[in-house]
Amino acid sequence: MKLKLFSDKFYNSGVAYGGAIWQSITGVDPTTPRTSSSNETIYRIGNTEPDFFGYILDSVGIDYEYTEDLSASNIVVVDIGSSEWNTACKEISKQYPKAIVFSSQEPADTDVKQLLDKHKNIFVMDAVYHPTPGVFHERYIPFPSFFSRMLNPFFNTVIAYHSINLHAGKPNGKKLIFNNLKYRNTYDKSLTQYFLNKNNLVNEATTYRRDNGFSIGREKQINPNNIKQYIGCLTQDMETSENKVGVNDFKDFLLHSNNIDLDDNVTFSRAKRYWPLWIFNDTYFSIANESVCGLRHFFTEKSLYPLMMGHPLIINGSQVNAMYKILEQFGFVMHDHILNYDVSNNMIDTNLQNIDNIRNFKRDRYSISFWETIKRSHNNRKNFLNVNSILWQNLSATMNNNLDKYLEFKQ
Repeated sequence: MKLKLFSDKFYNSGVAYGGAIWQSITGVDPTTPRTSSSNETIYRIGNTEPDFFGYILDSVGIDYEYTEDLSASNIVVVDIGSSEWNTACKEISKQYPKAIVFSSQEPADTDVKQLLDKHKNIFVMDAVYHPTPGVFHERYIPFPSFFSRMLNPFFNTVIAYHSINLHAGKPNGKKLIFNNLKYRNTYDKSLTQYFLNKNNLVNEATTYRRDNGFSIGREKQINPNNIKQYIGCLTQDMETSENKVGVNDFKDFLLHSNNIDLDDNVTFSRAKRYWPLWIFNDTYFSIANESVCGLRHFFTEKSLYPLMMGHPLIINGSQVNAMYKILEQFGFVMHDHILNYDVSNNMIDTNLQNIDNIRNFKRDRYSISFWETIKRSHNNRKNFLNVNSILWQNLSATMNNNLDKYLEFKQ
């Protein structure tokens, strides 16, 4: 049966939070469909975002059409983009008898149970994954949208390189052991950079701080309030860590570090979820910093783009063991023939274990097991790109289950 999505604006819009009006380069034109063409780009006005939910359904093979009918048998989805969750849920719960508050790019930055207990006519669908979301709340229905975003140009621009160079490189191997790319400063990224600096491994890595094809933005110190927050996070992590980190040493590193935020430009922007081919060709593996939001796992392009391109991957963060298990359940194969995936769930310990991954990496062992690397890389590319793969079967089942919960819910 074809689903019906409520739309209060125009074709291909759904419901954009805040009543967004779309503007083409020729002026306000509410009938112009979105496009990925560079000379017909549609921009947002104010702090509102477009409705992207239809594109998510396209990616998992669910048929739908738009309707102006608010009947209970139809689905109201309000895409809030990067808006603040508490305010959005409060406003949307007053506007509609029942609705899904949705973001394809952000985790709910609040207590989901408390939020849904307060607003009894809404569902929350943020961009994370949990195998049993009902443990948080019966109306919590997350979906890891970045998998879909990576393949749809209406979301983001992604360069899909036909092939990357997985050879060891001659005569002395590849230029660098790994890459660890960062767009902005956060606690987890700063902690990783601290350990790379402390272990004299920055010259083995390529990051956005090494200006090699990227335009570096503002050179300024990290915000003092952020430093205070990062120190608090470090202190909390040390309570469950097998290792200790010198708090003053970490603070001194932050005080003498430049902010790594980039300015949007033709080389890099938030809409462009990719990096140059040499990043893959000149490194043996990628290290991605990913987040966990209260045991809910947030996969972004930092880990998904290497998987899509077939580049060996390890992850820094907390609850990383669970993230690896989810990726394996989704059909991906880790490169445990060249890297160690037996890591802790503590962020400090995982960072240090991945420092060992770098130190223990052997170029000659990589060369010997080259064809195994090729085999696993091909599996991961195919799993990401084939619509009948284990990944997309899982994502389709997740979305269908989410929508069934919504349609079956009676107030």
